[in-house]
Amino acid sequence: MDESRRDAEYRDRGLDYASRHWPRLVVHAIPKRVGRLWGVYAPIQQLRADKLVEGRTFKLSVLGLVQYWFLLPLAGMGALTLRRSGRPLMPLLAWPLVVTVVAALTMGATRYRVPAEVALVLLAAVSLDALASHYRGRWWHRTNEGTARTLLR
Repeated sequence: MDESRRDAEYRDRGLDYASRHWPRLVVHAIPKRVGRLWGVYAPIQQLRADKLVEGRTFKLSVLGLVQYWFLLPLAGMGALTLRRSGRPLMPLLAWPLVVTVVAALTMGATRYRVPAEVALVLLAAVSLDALASHYRGRWWHRTNEGTARTLLR
């Protein structure tokens, strides 16, 4: 059998299997793909797969995963900050949404998350800026108040 006929046979078998097992795809495969993408389902196993398939250094990948886990709450706080201030949030959330759909339809590889990480870093920067402004305001108020009291004496 030549390659074109063999490929057509494999395609037909795959489509037949998928059509008979679509509930499993919806209940098991898609959530696992999305979970792997976002580092919440079997993250160490995914890092090992990245090492095997893409040749990444495992220790550096673990470091990147830990850094990513610290980035997520900051990005969430940044999204809340933008939402509360009435600024548009959709341009930054579009990338994570697109990446999630791509992972759900294909596979949940860490490299697919890269475009979304740009938005996550920007959202984290918004939260860090809000925190810095909050604490800078408190410090500025105390410093000026103390200086004014000293000058008035």
